Amino acid sequence: MNKYQIFAAVNLVGILLLKFNIFLLFDGREKQQQSGKSIFSLFKRPTQIKQIFVLRTFLYSHRKENRSSTITLLNVQKHLLDRLNWFSAKCLVHSANALFPTWEVPSKLIVLHNVGQCRLVTCALICPHGRPVDEVVFRFAASKPIKFPVSVPNLPEKKVSLLLCMGRVFFFEQWHMFITAMELYRLQRVDTVVAYIMSVHPAIYELMQMYAMEGLLKLMQMYAMEGLLKVRANMEMPSDTAHGTATRYNPNSETEWNNQIVDLHDCLYEHRDGAEFIAFLDWDDLLISPTFKPLPGVFRKFAAYNADSATFLVPRYQSYLLDLESFSEKKYTLRTLWERWLLFDKQSLQNMRQKVIGKIVVRPKFTESVNYHNATKLSDGFREIDFPPNDASILHLRLNKTIFTMDKLQIDGAQLERTFLDFVRRYNKSMEAFRDRLPKTESAIGDFLNCYLASTPDKDRAKNLKRKCPSVHHCPINKTKIELTEQECVNNVNIWSQYHSNVRGIAISVLERSTFERTNKCKFS
Repeated sequence: MNKYQIFAAVNLVGILLLKFNIFLLFDGREKQQQSGKSIFSLFKRPTQIKQIFVLRTFLYSHRKENRSSTITLLNVQKHLLDRLNWFSAKCLVHSANALFPTWEVPSKLIVLHNVGQCRLVTCALICPHGRPVDEVVFRFAASKPIKFPVSVPNLPEKKVSLLLCMGRVFFFEQWHMFITAMELYRLQRVDTVVAYIMSVHPAIYELMQMYAMEGLLKLMQMYAMEGLLKVRANMEMPSDTAHGTATRYNPNSETEWNNQIVDLHDCLYEHRDGAEFIAFLDWDDLLISPTFKPLPGVFRKFAAYNADSATFLVPRYQSYLLDLESFSEKKYTLRTLWERWLLFDKQSLQNMRQKVIGKIVVRPKFTESVNYHNATKLSDGFREIDFPPNDASILHLRLNKTIFTMDKLQIDGAQLERTFLDFVRRYNKSMEAFRDRLPKTESAIGDFLNCYLASTPDKDRAKNLKRKCPSVHHCPINKTKIELTEQECVNNVNIWSQYHSNVRGIAISVLERSTFERTNKCKFS
C-alpha cells in the first residue's frame, strides 16, 4: 500500500467517525429532550455511591462526673475509612446554659468490627463534649449539619443486676426453646432479657408481648418500654433500590450476619450505665448455675474476688433439646420436654483455652466493645477471665443427641410448668388453644445452620479471601426462600432519611425509628 492509499484510508475512517459522532449528537439531543438531562450526562458512567449508615446515637449526661459524651453507631463503606479526608466527621453541640451556646467538638472514630470479605465496617463515633448539652448535630464529609435521633438511656433508681442481650432472630419458630429459656431465666432471677427481631411467627410474637407485659422480656421498637423482656427491631439498612443510589449491592449482605454486631453494641451502649452485668447470648445458649441459684449473686460473688475483671468467659456444654417436630408429633408436655429431653454432655466442656468458643458476661462500665464470643476493648487495667463451670455454664442446644452420651438436666419440670401455665392464665389464654396456633415444625433451621457452617472461616487463609461476606443472603437456600414467601410473619420495619454531602458520591442514611408489621412474607436477609 502506497502513501496515497494510506492517506485515502485515513480520510475514510475520519469521515465515518464524523458521521457517527453527528448521529450520537442528534440522538443525544433527542434523549435529552425526553429526559431533561444534560447531553454530556448521557455518556458518563454512573457514580458509585459510597454509603454511611447512621444507626443509633446515645447521649450520656453525667452531670456529677462532668464527663458527658455522645456515641453513634455507624456502618461505613471501607473506601471511606481508607480516605479519612472524605470521612472527616465533626460534632456540633449546643447548650443554652453555656457562655458560647454552640461549639465544635473533636470526634474520635473507633472500628468495632471489620471482616475482610465485607464491604461495610461497623464503627463507633465518640464525641466527648464533657458537660451536659441540649442538642448534638453532626457533619460528615462536608455535608450540612445533620441532626440524629438521640436516645438518652433511662437510668433506673437502682441498677439492673443482670441483663441478657440476645442475638437477633429471623423466621423464628422454636417456641419451645423460647419458653425454656424464659422460664429458666425467670427461675434464676434474671432482671431483663432483650430480644432483637428480624422476623418471627405471629403466635410467638404474641407470646413475647405477654412476657413483656409480665416484666420478663423487654418489648420495644425504637425506645425502651419497661419490662423483663424487650423486643427490638433488628437493624436493617435501606437497599439501593429504595434510595435510588448506585451501590449495586444489598448493604445488609455486607455486614457479618446481617448487622448482628450492631445489635450487640446497641444493647451494650443503651444499658452500660444501668446494668451491673450484661450477658451476650443466642436463644440456643442457656445460661445456668448448677443448682439454679440466682445468677446475679453468682456473678457478683465472683467479681468481688476478681476486682480487675471486666469480662467473664463462660464455658459451654454441647447440649440437646428435642426438635419441635418430634415434640409436637408426640404431644409432649413442657414438663416432659424439660425432664426427659433437655440433655447435655459433661465431657464436652468448651472454653477459650481449648480453642473452642464460649460466651461472655461483662461488667459494662469497664467494657468498651464486644464481639460474639469475647470483649474487644476493655478499660485500662482490666482483663478478661475464665469463669469456673462449677459456678455457671452454658448449654449449647445445637448438636444431635446421637453424637454424645448425654446426661439429663436435674430440674423440677413440674414446678417450672406450673409457673408457666399460671403466667399464661393471667392473660386469659388457654395453653391448649394457644399451642394449636404455634408452629409444629422447624421448616428453615436446617438450611440456616448449613449456611452458618459453610461460612465458618477456613484454616486456609487463601480460601477465606475467596469467600463472600458471611450472610444468609449469600447462601443457596432456594427451597427455604420459596417457603418464606408463603409464611405469615411479624417483620421489622426501619424508617430512614437520606442526606447527601458536598463531596460527590457520598450518601448518608440516618435511621429515624423502627417498628414491626404483620405481613404474609418472612424477612430473613
